[in-house]
Amino acid sequence: MEIGFIEVMLAFVIVFAIIFIIILLFFFNRPYSCNRKVEGDKTVFTLDAKKDIANVDILGKFGRNEKINFQRKDIKKGEKIEFVYPASTEPASVTVEIEKGNSKTFEI
Repeated sequence: MEIGFIEVMLAFVIVFAIIFIIILLFFFNRPYSCNRKVEGDKTVFTLDAKKDIANVDILGKFGRNEKINFQRKDIKKGEKIEFVYPASTEPASVTVEIEKGNSKTFEI
């Protein structure tokens, strides 16, 4: 038996659709959303909690090697928090801990 071109393409489309659905579920099921924007002479970092978060640690960078550290614990589902620091184009380093021992660090 010979596998035709149509069957092979159909298999690729099905695999691609499954991967796409998994990626979409990951992005829409995140326990938080973050945003950082520069407004005039300040940088505003916001975090919206979609689930309870144990700890958030933000390291903002500005000026010549100057850094400012913010930390907030026990953020409840639905809370929106803001951190404001001097204007900077440098990315902020964010560590989010959903449960004890389960943390993720990224830059935004």
